[in-house]
Amino acid sequence: MFNSIWANHPLRVLLLGQVPADFADWVDFIAVTALLAFAFQADTYWFALLGLAMAAPYIVIGPWMGALVDRWDLRGVLIYANLGRAVVTFGFILAATPAILLLLVAIRSAVDSAFGPAKQAAIQALTPRDDLVAANGVSHTINQASKVLGPTIGGGLLAVMAPQYVFALNGCISLLSLLAFVALPRQMRPLSEGDGDRPGLWVAIRQNASDTRANPVVWRLILLMAAGYVAMFIYDTFHAPLFQSFGLNPTVLGISIAAVGAGGIVGALAVMRAPETWSAMTLIGFGSITGGSVIAMIGAFGLFGAGLPGPVMVTAYFVTGFFGAAMFVPFRTALQKAVPKDNIAKVFALSEAFNTVGMLAAPFLGAVLAAVFGFGAAFVAGGLLAVLIGAIAICQRL
Repeated sequence: MFNSIWANHPLRVLLLGQVPADFADWVDFIAVTALLAFAFQADTYWFALLGLAMAAPYIVIGPWMGALVDRWDLRGVLIYANLGRAVVTFGFILAATPAILLLLVAIRSAVDSAFGPAKQAAIQALTPRDDLVAANGVSHTINQASKVLGPTIGGGLLAVMAPQYVFALNGCISLLSLLAFVALPRQMRPLSEGDGDRPGLWVAIRQNASDTRANPVVWRLILLMAAGYVAMFIYDTFHAPLFQSFGLNPTVLGISIAAVGAGGIVGALAVMRAPETWSAMTLIGFGSITGGSVIAMIGAFGLFGAGLPGPVMVTAYFVTGFFGAAMFVPFRTALQKAVPKDNIAKVFALSEAFNTVGMLAAPFLGAVLAAVFGFGAAFVAGGLLAVLIGAIAICQRL
């Protein structure tokens, strides 16, 4: 399985280019928050606006970007998206106010909303159908590793240099991706009939939404994944206060968060070796039920005033990361198999928009539950929702 991926030169180039591209998403995250907190001494509402600046472009701009990506050469999109991210990241150095910094963050997210669909479309275009699970598994492993190591490296750099130097370094990391993607072949997707007479963007976006609703497999996948993001983000902002209520220090929290990423890496490798008789919905359902049960169990201990020792929490978080991979890898593979190549970017952009809406709305529900019943209630609610999603997925047929 790994040999076939490694022997596929264009796919190997794509995955190697993904390494610095994904790391660039996370290396300067702590630097941005540090600049707001220490240099600008920004009020708390700026941090709420930071989350909005990072997420809103995927909802507002993402569907348009997806429609454009399906019309453009994927190699060019990957190159220019990383060039744009590098230029905007270098602009962070000159940000003199919180407003300018957040504007640049929003612009970078808008540019990045083209990169994600283009990467998924490129994986579909360059990978034989039988190798899609393995290719998406490797891609997910890279993504999870970047979430573990990126903030860690970025935080370590802040100990020895100012945020502006971290931004400069991160801009250079995006340029490394650009250099890798230059080696990709042109016209990765063969032109189909009618490409010269395509409808306008708005018509294409509406047609994509209509086609997606008419395709029960694709629609169920998108809704299940969006619901999964809702379940996750009901509790995701309350890790720190829950750990504090358990009497655990920030070091244990940091190790536990890293354990989620490590579990995701191991889980992706495991999914790549799952029996071929297991359907995508079976994997998604099994992963969601198991991971959700662990989260609900953690929340129950918090809800009833009990605590869990550090090693148990680290192990539990590793398990959630492991089974989380059983959701993400099959989801991407199933979409790539179900959607035509000339429509894949629009569908992934639509999915990202739905996921982002869930990410923005769910924390408010979690905040209400935490305020009324305690932080553990958010974990119980998110975990039980994930179990329900898993049960629904298992009942589906692809």
